Amino acid sequence: MRITIKSDSAVAVVETMGAELKSLQDTFGTEYMWQADKKYWQKTAPVLFPSIGNTRNDKTLFNGVEYPMPKHGFANRSNFKVVYQGEDKVILSLLSNEETKTYYPYDFNFQITYSIEGCCVNIQYDVFNMGTETMPFMIGAHPAFNVPIGAEEDEFDNYYLEFAEEETTDTPVFNMEDMYWESENRVPRLNGERRLMLNHKLFYHDAILFDRLKSKSVTLASIRTGRGVQMDFPDFEEIAFWTPYQIDSPFLCLEPWCGSAIWDKEDDEFAHRHNMQFVEPDEKKTYRIKVQML
Repeated sequence: MRITIKSDSAVAVVETMGAELKSLQDTFGTEYMWQADKKYWQKTAPVLFPSIGNTRNDKTLFNGVEYPMPKHGFANRSNFKVVYQGEDKVILSLLSNEETKTYYPYDFNFQITYSIEGCCVNIQYDVFNMGTETMPFMIGAHPAFNVPIGAEEDEFDNYYLEFAEEETTDTPVFNMEDMYWESENRVPRLNGERRLMLNHKLFYHDAILFDRLKSKSVTLASIRTGRGVQMDFPDFEEIAFWTPYQIDSPFLCLEPWCGSAIWDKEDDEFAHRHNMQFVEPDEKKTYRIKVQML
């Protein structure tokens, strides 16, 4: 089921299957979200929970017991219940059940709130531990934005990423054959700079993971039109960017993460993974994202 929320300046559409943001338009009808063309990629903004990326051989260990774990977890393929629906806000919930426990042996309530204010959509993820033991989890977003936005004559190479602060940083390489991040193989990206110009060759090794940033905000925009989005991700540990390299895809994913695909030196115990999050019994953790249309 699709649910529409709106403000005076924007309209968003959310799908209950996967709690996925499917559309974000301004008052002129300009679409900012990628529309899941299967020629390139059939998703728009999957939610990543309780795992991000791949595990080793699609399996992981919880306290030494082996479980299967799908890539990016199971929330993106789960049907969420509508807890609240208003003109400018919707709250969706996924409760643990027999199916989720085939992958993840914990009792939880995973709530996602979408709200619109002006030209901004706010997304809040609340992870409730409904069980009796400490619960490890990863949480992430995977929204894809049209590149170009609203100007078909524009080009991907005219777009840039600009971080809130000057950064001097590198990024790890993802080993596509063995499917892990290489901790000692890193590519220089910025040297006291804020801006990174885009081109498809940047994504030769799949996603680019900025795991050592100071910034908690990034802008994707065109040097030609100025059109784009600003994303604030104050509660996330890192951010990745992805588009399929081989087919010059007309979109870019902005992906705030807490956690990631497995790293080369990690073992298979889920709780030992990179940037793992933990929530105690009867408590919750909250993570926020704000997307502003430019």
